[in-house]
Amino acid sequence: MTNSLYYIFVLIFLFHECQRITAYNQVTISVPTIIDVRDFASVSCNYNIGFHKLISVKWYKDNKEFYRYTPFNTPSETRMTVKGVKMSDRHNIVCDERACRLFLKDLSAQSSGIYKCEIAGEAPTFQVVQNQANMTVLVLPKRDPHILGLQHQRYRFGETVNANCTSDVSSLPVNLQWYINDQKAPQSFVKQPVQITNNLEGFQLQYKISELSFKVEKSRFHDTRGQIKLQCVAKIERLPSTAQPVIRETSTYINLVTRGDDLKNQKLIDSGASNVALKNILTSVLMISLTLMMQ
Repeated sequence: MTNSLYYIFVLIFLFHECQRITAYNQVTISVPTIIDVRDFASVSCNYNIGFHKLISVKWYKDNKEFYRYTPFNTPSETRMTVKGVKMSDRHNIVCDERACRLFLKDLSAQSSGIYKCEIAGEAPTFQVVQNQANMTVLVLPKRDPHILGLQHQRYRFGETVNANCTSDVSSLPVNLQWYINDQKAPQSFVKQPVQITNNLEGFQLQYKISELSFKVEKSRFHDTRGQIKLQCVAKIERLPSTAQPVIRETSTYINLVTRGDDLKNQKLIDSGASNVALKNILTSVLMISLTLMMQ
């Protein structure tokens, strides 16, 4: 009889231990790897505690608790003040016995960090389990790059094409790449890019200007059917390996004159267009400034 009770207790212990391990293995956390400072951040935690009773769900940023869900307390939620963390009132918080999802607003450089979800079940059979993930807040390009500086809408063989590509603002380095008729432009066609930087609320904002210059040679463009496609691709560098690539691109076409057409009055871009592009860049900086200043 004693041996039977012993085995029963062992089986009960193993059952609860399996439940604890199962719960631990099934605690998954979803946090944006990278996110733009102007966006809302959705962070969620999914868990399976088996037959155990859920006691609490706690959220931490860099080991500082900022939210707690306790289903058997009134009220069932508690919010703590943590620098860089602000809960959004525009989105509903959804926490129950299976998942807990929060939305964060007014992001800043201080919102970057390690976010942890901690699950506690009924003691003593259920131990605390947790999972965590890192979130990095950046300023990412919201607009495609601009192609400016073309002097004509149409070009003759032997003339030189000059164009500038300007990227949108970003807190990470941007690589600008030119393509001509979907082929990477030769390095001899592209001048060293110019980078402009500005520090704002913990972010080093920057944008680049890349200049393309080449002669319209008949040997290179004789079979282009009267058009040359210019494309500029802006790609963010130094992203975390788990993040999705951030790529912006734009393109324009110029026409080739093959029969001595008159090129007078074919100015395509003037100072007014350049001012429009500059205004777009300044607008991006201003919007980011307002976003950060309102926090």
